[in-house]
Amino acid sequence: GSSGGGLPCIRMRGLPYSATELDIAEFFLRSGLTPMRTHMKQRGGTAYVEFKSQEEISRAMKLDREHIGSRYVELFEAPYSELLAVLSGGGQPGYAGGHRGGGGGGG
Repeated sequence: GSSGGGLPCIRMRGLPYSATELDIAEFFLRSGLTPMRTHMKQRGGTAYVEFKSQEEISRAMKLDREHIGSRYVELFEAPYSELLAVLSGGGQPGYAGGHRGGGGGGG
């Protein structure tokens, strides 16, 4: 089914504070994966990572509790709606915001 909800993404927890998007990319390269997009929170060791298929998500999840530097990183499957909520500035995942889509302007 092609429901337009967006693919699930991966929430990474426990990242070292010095971690960069490059560190995250190299982390997933251990499973031969390249993230489509990485969204890092300004503070706190959390990042959201988008992949292009559910199969890649499943492969990425096998890296749960692997290490970046001296820290082990926990991975969770997160719905795309949670990523959107975080990106739009609502701090806590899972809050029900009055999210209103704008109209579509065309090229």
